[in-house]
Amino acid sequence: MPGRLKYSEIDLSMSSRRFLTPRELEVLELLANGASTTALATNLGISKRTVEVHLAHALTKLRARNRIHAVALIVKAGLIDPQPTDAGDLE
Repeated sequence: MPGRLKYSEIDLSMSSRRFLTPRELEVLELLANGASTTALATNLGISKRTVEVHLAHALTKLRARNRIHAVALIVKAGLIDPQPTDAGDLE
């Protein structure tokens, strides 16, 4: 099936905890909950560029094609449990 992830792509639960930093996981979790780069920077008290660097490192480590793919991988692996939020909370 075209939209399905390969087993090798989702077998991340133990190895990802070892190589993704806590901040990278935090950024990906907020991203999964709908936060923009600007909202992430504001909520974490860091610059937009720093958010982009954390995301770039996480994508490289996960071998993800883009942000959506990275979030799909870590959700599927059970590393995060995205919670729906009010859109106003993310701005």
